[in-house]
Amino acid sequence: WLKLFAGLAKHELNQHDHLSDAMAAVVEQEKQGNPWVDALTAPASLVLYGVIVGGGIGAIFAANDLRDEWYIDCLALPGSLWMQVLQCLVLPMVIISMVMAMVHMRQLPGSRKMAFTLVGMYMSTTVVAIIEANAFGVPFITNVVQELDASAIQASDEYGSSVEDVKFIDALLGVFENMTPKNIINDIAESDMLPVIVASVVFGVCIKAQEDDGSPTVTIKLIQQINDVVVACLMAVMKVAPFGVASIVFSTAATVDIEEAGKALAWYLLGMWAVMLFHVFVFYTTILVIGTGRNPFPYYKNLIPAVLMALGMSSSMATLPTTKQCAAKNGIRAEVRDLALSLGATINMDGSGIAFIFIPCWLCTVQ
Repeated sequence: WLKLFAGLAKHELNQHDHLSDAMAAVVEQEKQGNPWVDALTAPASLVLYGVIVGGGIGAIFAANDLRDEWYIDCLALPGSLWMQVLQCLVLPMVIISMVMAMVHMRQLPGSRKMAFTLVGMYMSTTVVAIIEANAFGVPFITNVVQELDASAIQASDEYGSSVEDVKFIDALLGVFENMTPKNIINDIAESDMLPVIVASVVFGVCIKAQEDDGSPTVTIKLIQQINDVVVACLMAVMKVAPFGVASIVFSTAATVDIEEAGKALAWYLLGMWAVMLFHVFVFYTTILVIGTGRNPFPYYKNLIPAVLMALGMSSSMATLPTTKQCAAKNGIRAEVRDLALSLGATINMDGSGIAFIFIPCWLCTVQ
């Protein structure tokens, strides 16, 4: 009887173990969820839906010549309000990020070398972008775009009839003059980011980070608490990002006259986008692979939310919260991404460098 009881108990325990394993597998599968459903409901996918829906509805309105109707302004209002709230939160986030980045950087070996390397990288990539635009973009525009009829070009006196000549040395000195904060309160009110960033860097370098016993100072605790409030507000704002992006894209698409733009504008956009894509997928990828040895495919995959957000808002500063989240997914340390992204959103001008080459070349060609 003891042997029989032991055999039955062992069989029952085995059945129980198999059942427990099966139940655990089901629970784990439920926790993980369906990968297709997770991909379709991811924040990046929701923003993409907003871009598609907003652009599609806006194109329908533009095709039916409904650009000046009052309900377009009503549908564009949510996007405008969402953008204003986001821009309101971005400025304190940049200030806090720069201050805390400099506090952390002081504790890292070779921090000064990294800062100079960062600025040098931003300047060198902008120079490369300008060279690419001159090498590929200018020949493309001059050979493909046709000159427009002079009668179709209407001159405007909105900005006056005279253009003041600006010397190179004056423009260069103006950059350094703009970097120096004159009235930090006024710079913050006008969202003049360059002097604000310089002032934040100086504050972060000079601030006392720890007390004698090693605990954070009162100022650091206050900054961290303000940062918690800003992050909480940003998370709430980002939850409605698909609706805000859809409204912004709708207002843009609904007010564009595609027929009037014509083939000349289409060739201009096509050429500029081609150079920008070359700069990203060839030049940036080369730096990523050679400099870090990382696989570019998962790295770029994690950047999709920031790309879609930038596509909807056309603002590096407004996209900064999403960019930092993407950098965290790619394993970038907090102090590095805070400094690099906050500074890069202001001084990194790769896209602007390409556009500044294409715009005058296109205008001179069509006129």
